[in-house]
Amino acid sequence: MDIVDHVDDVDGRSTRSTLSTGSSKPHPIETDGDLDADDGDVEEPPVEPLFAFAIVTDTHVTGPGDPADRLSAAVAWLNAHTDEMQIEVVLVLGDIAWGGGLELARDLLDGLDVPYVPIIGDNEVVGGDEEAFLATFSEQYDLLADELSGWQAATAPVWDPEAERESWFTNLAFEHHAVSFVGLDWNARGVEGLGSEMGDLHDFEGGTWQWFEGMFEALPTDRVESIVMFSHIPMHVLAFSGAEMRTINGLLGPSRDAVYADFAGHVHFTYETPVPGGGYVVYVTDATNEDENTVRVVHVEGNGVRFAYTHELIVVE
Repeated sequence: MDIVDHVDDVDGRSTRSTLSTGSSKPHPIETDGDLDADDGDVEEPPVEPLFAFAIVTDTHVTGPGDPADRLSAAVAWLNAHTDEMQIEVVLVLGDIAWGGGLELARDLLDGLDVPYVPIIGDNEVVGGDEEAFLATFSEQYDLLADELSGWQAATAPVWDPEAERESWFTNLAFEHHAVSFVGLDWNARGVEGLGSEMGDLHDFEGGTWQWFEGMFEALPTDRVESIVMFSHIPMHVLAFSGAEMRTINGLLGPSRDAVYADFAGHVHFTYETPVPGGGYVVYVTDATNEDENTVRVVHVEGNGVRFAYTHELIVVE
């Protein structure tokens, strides 16, 4: 990733760092043989701007300090720049709120001018608010089923044989401008302490892994970098065991050209790391509730055959 630009907004309310990532090189298109042999391969048309999506994560509205005010400021910034930046969907990547903060967080997010997609984080799970999380955002999921193409959500609750209880997984998928988005709930269940911070495949009937495996195998893989995953727990080693990463890479690796990235939160700082065996990059965005109030905006270009992405890291004042 190359840093391209740094821009201070004229109103002094935000700082924008623009980063370029993804491929937009011309690529030969296979033809059905109707063209003359002398014509050779046909180059793709250039990618064109399609839309942008935004990442907001770890809002911790229940936590200490002023997290509600910081989320409110992020919402206001996104609304103010929606038209200018062509933002069409916002992904909210877990640790949104728990306990009494859930409804407040929902009310603040409902103020967004574009659809938002909330997924659960480990704090909601540890706080015993899995069921409450889905109940709080159930109307939003119903709206998304109408607003987003190909919307799918996993059935919940399901019996979790590992935790020996029912679990409410937020596993979701939709398509937007031919980009396939897949939201994945890797948050650990039934464990305490450091174990609750780690990822878990939940490889059982109704669990995340079997849902993801079935979903991924049904996705089109003939469009370059057209699959975008998002999760609270980053999909890389340290968050997962080596054996779990081999399982993930075994599914994604053969279709690596189609898989762009996993967008995640959880860690409370911004970084990126490639996952060579899976052929994708993990982009982690800092929490809105501490340090700099960070929002990531991802601009998407495409031509029907491949997609390219440019990231902006926004610090909202």
